[in-house]
Amino acid sequence: MKTPMNCALLALLSASVAHADEEKLFKVSGMAVLGATYSSERNADYTSGIDHPNGAGKTRTYDFLSDSRFIVQVDSQFNEQFSAMLQMTSEHRYNNTFAPHVTASALKWQVTPNIDLRIGRQPFVSFLVPDEKTAWVRQTTEVYQSGLLNLYDGAALTAKTQWGDATFTAQGYIGSIQYPIPGDVSIRFSNLVGINLFGQVGDSTVRFSSIRGRFTLHSPTTDQALALLRTLPNGNALADRHQVQDTPSGYSSLTYAYQNSTGYLLAEVMQFSTGESFVADSTQGEITAGYHIGKFTPFATLAGKQANKVASDPNPILNALFAGRNVGQKSAVVGVRWNWMKNTVLKAQCDYVINSTGSAGALSNVQAGFQPGGRYRLVSAALEYTF
Repeated sequence: MKTPMNCALLALLSASVAHADEEKLFKVSGMAVLGATYSSERNADYTSGIDHPNGAGKTRTYDFLSDSRFIVQVDSQFNEQFSAMLQMTSEHRYNNTFAPHVTASALKWQVTPNIDLRIGRQPFVSFLVPDEKTAWVRQTTEVYQSGLLNLYDGAALTAKTQWGDATFTAQGYIGSIQYPIPGDVSIRFSNLVGINLFGQVGDSTVRFSSIRGRFTLHSPTTDQALALLRTLPNGNALADRHQVQDTPSGYSSLTYAYQNSTGYLLAEVMQFSTGESFVADSTQGEITAGYHIGKFTPFATLAGKQANKVASDPNPILNALFAGRNVGQKSAVVGVRWNWMKNTVLKAQCDYVINSTGSAGALSNVQAGFQPGGRYRLVSAALEYTF
């Protein structure tokens, strides 16, 4: 996932480092996470990300890979206006390795006290998670696993203003990104244009996000099916209509968060659309409440995902492609976060997941004995150390 932009940014950062006082230039931080997950479903794998090749269930009864990672971030402040950051992450990825990769690499220009411009690889701000307060072992599957839009290469312009006790922020960005997925699958979003609008009053924050772009997906299975479809009468027209090749796509979300010293409430709803392609359109959301009791934060989450265009077709090739649209599921999660000691947190949670009728939900590596529309349980724990 290296890009010319990332290489240029790294070269510029290296040149700056060579002529700077290291003690003043560098601020190093990071996180080490050791996670473990058990799944009661034996005929498929649960993974915390679609770019993970395997997980708990069929491949391993107890999975220590999907939720484990090591992150190192270096921040550099060149002067009052210019700064840079580089983040490297080692985690279980599409190629079944923990090879480090760049998850953020950006230059920031503080144009004015209230306006900044960032260029490089950076995270989307489509989700609203109170990071330091979150008690989840992992972000909610229904919302975050299917979102895909976790980072992009491009530029973002952010402006802030204060109106009385309220703070309002507007962010516009452009860019693109390509995601490698297990099984020689490639997903690309290009010509991305997005906007984030959010306001904060007291302990409450509201955010609206909208993203538009071109979506392309290639996999050996779907490419072969589309090629076969083109050999049939009227097959070219059907393949052109349903393929995912520079397909106009959209993503919108509305989120609300309330957090203070007592606890937090988080609610999110979002929609993903790819027109008439064979990829599932979906609406998903979650609501989470957590309460602080000394060093402990018990929490509960209700989440769901609904496929918006489940369909069948007399053409067996199209019917096989459309089968992947059925991705609906819902879950109930309870857990607790324990601030065990300085910089060290223990988390544990239990998920009860119900797949929609005929759906495998978020499960992958589905085996012949798997029953779509079933139910399963997850038991997870994580030890997190920040530095």
